[in-house]
Order: sequence, then structure tokens, then C-alpha cells
Amino acid sequence: MAKATKGKTVTVDLTLDEKVTKNIVKEELAKALTAVKARFEAAIEAATTLNDPADGGEHCQTCGRSYQMVWWAHDGLWAEMTGHADGGAGLRCPACFDADARTKGIVIYWQARRYV
Repeated sequence: MAKATKGKTVTVDLTLDEKVTKNIVKEELAKALTAVKARFEAAIEAATTLNDPADGGEHCQTCGRSYQMVWWAHDGLWAEMTGHADGGAGLRCPACFDADARTKGIVIYWQARRYV
């Protein structure tokens, strides 16, 4: 162990074990994913309200909440998720669609775009 002396610079060579490096990367990725998930959940919460017929939004047929955001899934993904290739199976809020996808091992990528 090197002893530091006031006013002198001490250089220490450190070699990180590959496992340590991988753990650090995993921890940083986990932190980033947690932050992204929190932002997504906050956006969904802001876009969904309790089921109020006067709100003018669509109503999720899974959880009953209404949602103001306009969204759609490609036909193939919708069919995979719902079992309805014809676009049937009603309406789902983004939160329920995402939760259903996770239970099926499907990762959903949400992309914001200007609608009008």
C-alpha cells in the first residue's frame, strides 16, 4: 500500500478484474433502465385517468382506466399480443399493453411522435 505525502503525487496502477467491470456495467445499466421505466410510468400516469365518461378519452378494456394518448401497434404485434389478427380485441391502455407484453417475454419500444 502506498503512503501519500502532503504535496506529492502518488500514482497507483489498478487493474480491474473482468467480473468487477461487468458488475459495474450491469449496475449502471440497471440504474439507467430504472430511470427510463420511471419516466415511462410517469408519462402513462399523466395520460391515464380514472374511468370518467365525461373525459372524452378511450377506455381500456383491461383495467377500465381512460387514456388521452393516441397510440397503435403494428398488426403483427397486436395479433401476437391479443390473438386477433383482424385488429379486434378491443382497446388497451399503453400500461396494460406493456404489462401483457412483459408477461409474454416481449419488450415494447415506445416512440413519441407528433400526431397532427
